[in-house]
Amino acid sequence: MRQLKRIVDTTGAEIVLSSSWRQFEGARQKLANALTKYGLKFTRWTSTLDLDGSRAGQILAFVEEAGRQLHSWAVLDDEDVTCGRGGMMMEVV
Repeated sequence: MRQLKRIVDTTGAEIVLSSSWRQFEGARQKLANALTKYGLKFTRWTSTLDLDGSRAGQILAFVEEAGRQLHSWAVLDDEDVTCGRGGMMMEVV
């Protein structure tokens, strides 16, 4: 959490939830409580629609919908999200 806080503080990033926790109100609240302890929060999450059957597809759909609101974005995830719709690759750092 400290590293996430450092990233958010340094970049001004917004946390957008894409984990499976986003599907359940209780899980979202548990995460919100944990983030609050570090002065962090999330207010949005990606769609839970199946789309192409991948979390990467859901993330890319969010990015496309946000459009001009996003100048840059990054994904921090414990799952492999490097391959999205149509084989589009995201850069892994």
